[in-house]
Amino acid sequence: MEPLRRDVRLLGDLLGRVLVEQEDESLLADVEHVRALSRAARQGERRDELRDAVEALPLPRQASVLRAFALYFQLANVAEQHHRIRRLGEYGREERVPRESLAAAFAEAGDGPPADVSLKLVLTAHPTEAARRTVLAAHVRIAAQLALLDEGEDVADALAAEITMLWQADEVRTRRPQVVDEIRNGHWFFEQSLVDAAERLLAEYRRRLPGAPVPLRFGSWIGGDADGNPQTTAATLAEARDRAGTLLLQRYRDEVRSLAAEMGVSSRLTAVSDELLASIARDEGELADYAAEIGDQNLDEPYRRKLSFMWRRLQDGAYDGFAADLDVVDRSLRANRGARIADGALAALRRRVELFGFHLADVEVRVHARDAIDPDERIGALLAAAGETVIVSGVSSAEDVRRVQRLTPAENVVPLFESVDALRAAPQIYEELLCGEVMVGYSDSEGRRLPRRAVGDQEGARRAGRGRPPPRI
Repeated sequence: MEPLRRDVRLLGDLLGRVLVEQEDESLLADVEHVRALSRAARQGERRDELRDAVEALPLPRQASVLRAFALYFQLANVAEQHHRIRRLGEYGREERVPRESLAAAFAEAGDGPPADVSLKLVLTAHPTEAARRTVLAAHVRIAAQLALLDEGEDVADALAAEITMLWQADEVRTRRPQVVDEIRNGHWFFEQSLVDAAERLLAEYRRRLPGAPVPLRFGSWIGGDADGNPQTTAATLAEARDRAGTLLLQRYRDEVRSLAAEMGVSSRLTAVSDELLASIARDEGELADYAAEIGDQNLDEPYRRKLSFMWRRLQDGAYDGFAADLDVVDRSLRANRGARIADGALAALRRRVELFGFHLADVEVRVHARDAIDPDERIGALLAAAGETVIVSGVSSAEDVRRVQRLTPAENVVPLFESVDALRAAPQIYEELLCGEVMVGYSDSEGRRLPRRAVGDQEGARRAGRGRPPPRI
């Protein structure tokens, strides 16, 4: 824990320096005074003194003290997240199995997980938690500086600059957060970590289970959660899908271009498959204008030429043969002593395409049962535009679900049970519907999905309602 304490101490000291630079010594003194009283208050002491000290500050100073504490906790959170990554690296060097890792899961599974493992990770909608991307980007840069600190570099000035930027940036938007803000926030986490982390997880999974099907996929309520949010419409649902597609297209274009730059295999030195050559010939016919534009470029470097045509197709948007084209490149490399090349960046891209396709995540729609009784135009259009899954909140009868089924093309309409009475009625509702999936709510906004056997009887529903884990997910 000493590296973590070092990081938090450094960030706290730099924050203090920035407070003095941005306002004056008295702000730092007020912050330290309130901090000392708060520590005492946690022990049940001096609570009245803490209240009086805060109330004695002018309102602008109260706001500055509050901002200082909020920024400190942001910095501490970044340090803690970086420490988790640091510890994972230490586990690897020490050949120890970290808790909550895939290795630990396989060890607990004994003979290994079943072949039909299917896990869907769903990002739920929390509009008020949509942090500004400016702030999120600063957190990423601070974490990068802490990594340099681990290597012995002097990063104090760079960290102080980032803290100054955060202090001068308004974390609170000047307008009410819109659904699009939440969509952009959710996609930030895909851009920064999930797209890469999921691919690495799949690679590790297949090292243990070669040839296994993809065991996980992603879903999201962001852009489709209309329960209590009048801003959610068919347009926001389309916006979430369009932005996800744009994100992936840009990522795939960049990766294909990078692959083309790396893959300078010469056909004068190494054979390539007839399948690859036929694929290039087909591209030249179907993209005649582009073929004329590039002329005889890379004629003796067929992988680069093929990837160039793939990049051009992606310029026009998603195309159905993208995964198949990657497979053609892969097979040709492996058939001609290029397996090590195929196992690098190309394999990572193929796994990403398997995981995310061109849609990133299934954008699920959620509506409350009462809104489907006599749906207005907004709810009707949203349900009509739904994709794979619709969640129905506030379900108290099977008819609540059937009503939504009649309004949507979605094949998977999932009842969400959120009250004690609903939980008691859940087994009967389930039997009437013969549905394959239900959700049990922990609050009025979130739930846990359970397979059908988890609510097959009254006691099963009660167990789920007490928050115990279901038999499987």
